[in-house]
Amino acid sequence: MVSLTFEGHELNEPKHAPWPLWDAGFRVFFLGAAAYSVLAVLAWALVYAAGVVVPLEGVSLFHWHAQAMVYGYALAVVAGFLLTAIERWTGEPRLRGPVLGVLAGLWAVPRGVLLFGTQWITVAAVFDGLFVLGLIAVLAGPIVRSRSWKHMGVLTKLVFLGAGQVIFYVHAIGGWADGGRVAVYGGLYMLVGLTLVISRRVLPMFIARGVGYPVELRNSLWL
Repeated sequence: MVSLTFEGHELNEPKHAPWPLWDAGFRVFFLGAAAYSVLAVLAWALVYAAGVVVPLEGVSLFHWHAQAMVYGYALAVVAGFLLTAIERWTGEPRLRGPVLGVLAGLWAVPRGVLLFGTQWITVAAVFDGLFVLGLIAVLAGPIVRSRSWKHMGVLTKLVFLGAGQVIFYVHAIGGWADGGRVAVYGGLYMLVGLTLVISRRVLPMFIARGVGYPVELRNSLWL
């Protein structure tokens, strides 16, 4: 057995899992996010610096790249973290195996087709919608079964991120002229909010361990 320190806890992992990539959400989604970040930034560099033309309709270059970073790269990192942390938070088994692979596939398809423009925007919209719905469902299950209602705040931010995805695609098909700005900045603020929520959970533990004397740090429930 090997142990992995995650959010201050140790998760024991089998040394020779039959399909290690599909054994934990952070493995496939962190790896996918890292690979996609290289492709997305390279594509933006080619467009921005080299003048490569990407066929876009209904979406500006700025919104095209921003959507890739907020709802492509960053949301994958969020998914990988939450799919792994949910086991520690609720005591329920984390998602693994073929279902995790399907969820990763739902995320990957829009990333691939949008790199080449908006010709297949409908395909991207359908797969992105299914990905966010699937992610919310697999996280909501353990929370409801374990009655860990304090984690619902994390889930609601995913709901708002899903709404941002919808707004972006509505903008892309001409349904809301200002939807691109709302989707990009709304998604960015939700990611900041989610980061603050997770930070306020883990920072007290790091501080208590680091100051060198016993200390009890509390978070305000209403905040």
